[in-house]
Amino acid sequence: MAPIYDAGAVDKGETIRHSFEIRNVGTETLRIRDVSSSCGCAVAEFDRSIEPGKSGRVVTTVETGDFRGPIAKAVTVFTDDTANPRIKLVVKADIRPKFELQPVYARFVVVVGEEHLTSEHLLWASDATPLEVTAVESPYGFLGVSHREATAEERRSEGPDKQWKIVLTLADDAPVGPMADYVRIRTNRPGSKLINLPVSGFVRPVIAVRPRMADFGRRELDGPYSAFLEVENLSSATVDVTSAETDITGVVADIEPIDGGKKFRVRLTLDPGMEKGLFSGKLRLETSSRLQPVVEVDVTGTIL
Repeated sequence: MAPIYDAGAVDKGETIRHSFEIRNVGTETLRIRDVSSSCGCAVAEFDRSIEPGKSGRVVTTVETGDFRGPIAKAVTVFTDDTANPRIKLVVKADIRPKFELQPVYARFVVVVGEEHLTSEHLLWASDATPLEVTAVESPYGFLGVSHREATAEERRSEGPDKQWKIVLTLADDAPVGPMADYVRIRTNRPGSKLINLPVSGFVRPVIAVRPRMADFGRRELDGPYSAFLEVENLSSATVDVTSAETDITGVVADIEPIDGGKKFRVRLTLDPGMEKGLFSGKLRLETSSRLQPVVEVDVTGTIL
């Protein structure tokens, strides 16, 4: 039995499938209790028992789409042989992409309403096979995409004469929230007709409040009780918090500037005369920001 299989050079995206042979040289039936694999290697099937003098198989597969360069993926075979209860099998390969994409991902971190951002990428074939980009598709309506053949000045020196420029443009009105998806680049290349360009990042609000909810929990009041929220202006412009008020009787809000136009502290104070029981409502912050003139925060708690 050869415990190591070297697949050599393998095109990125191909599946490596190999059947390892395990020979039972003993006088009793060899039983395989289990087979576990490392990240990126799967066990397709294996023989659970092998008679004396016979051979069994452990079939492994490695999906190479997420790998690049030399790899070594292992599986561990657990047997009932007390002398050799564990057998380590290894699949090795050198994963070579059919194309080069530089940079390999796009990441945007921006405040809503700020000037839009772009991410520029170059794509070319790793070998002499011509590569044509037929379409580029965006996962988001607020993320524009375009493609064209790169100029001589834009091309990377390590690539061929024909390279493609892919440009991603994030709109300045992109909604607040995370991004995690793929721009899909379609080509004429057999085996690489679809190339995924990872896109990640976050569109941040102008005004961030921490914590995002004011929860007083359950408490008895024998006097005024206060909790604090931190308010931060994440934009490049100066923003003031001009007022703070709640819609809950007995809960008073006050603003304290910490760093003019950038950071504030809001104090929420419970009046000891509040009615017992659950209370719930909103803290309303008014700001000088045109993009986020009002910020609302949930306020809740229980008076015992």
